[in-house]
Amino acid sequence: MCFIVELILKVTGLGFKGYLADGYNKIDCILVLLSLIEMTLELYGKVQLTSGAFTVLRGFRLLRILKLARSWNALRDLLSWAGKTLK
Repeated sequence: MCFIVELILKVTGLGFKGYLADGYNKIDCILVLLSLIEMTLELYGKVQLTSGAFTVLRGFRLLRILKLARSWNALRDLLSWAGKTLK
């Protein structure tokens, strides 16, 4: 659910074209939409949790970690800078 909110906020803030300008946002959008489809089908009993295709989709959701890892260097630099200012 939080990824859906993230998508809505980003599209609202950046605009649709601005949102899709980043490759990671495209991946996020596809994964969120596929997750919505999976949840809808699961809710109405049209698919089982262990269905092969949807198990693969769960694996692709792990790609979101790559997006997080992209910002780790900047976060590490920021924490280092903050630590130096406190000395």
